[in-house]
Amino acid sequence: MSDAREKLRILVADDNRDAGATLALVLRARQYDVLFADNGRSAFEVALEFRPHAGIFDIGMPGMTGFELARYIRAEPWGRRAVLIALSGWCADEDRSAAYAAGFNHHVTKPADIDQISELLLRGIPERLLPAPDPAAPGLAQRAMFAARTLWLRQLAQWPKGRALSVHGGSGRRPPY
Repeated sequence: MSDAREKLRILVADDNRDAGATLALVLRARQYDVLFADNGRSAFEVALEFRPHAGIFDIGMPGMTGFELARYIRAEPWGRRAVLIALSGWCADEDRSAAYAAGFNHHVTKPADIDQISELLLRGIPERLLPAPDPAAPGLAQRAMFAARTLWLRQLAQWPKGRALSVHGGSGRRPPY
């Protein structure tokens, strides 16, 4: 028996292709309709057609930043009610304030915790868009989570020293780039 629910549409934008694609994979395993773009301009072009209910955007993308992408999406009628999450290695108070001023609902410090992102996505999302329980999904979700954790651990091993690691604040210093 199929479920006629509309799926929650999520747009992920990150110039780190491995991180963005992995996040998209994990979100798909949680039964969301997810598209991924590796830069802000492409993300906005995709968003114009896809009209996402939510967006998870890296802040420090070259060309069009996550701040600019959020502003453009908020300017669209369908984007005014979207849940937007900023992903950033920057965790100082002024970085959070800049994210909120650009139109983000939430700011998460990299590396992000998928459970925290899932919880933030569900805030303000209509119940009709939430995934229906699927008894076959746990196996797929577990495989996707294992793949995501493996990639995350590889990236963590290469994480620059002094860069914030906590989603709860971190050092408060800007990264060197």
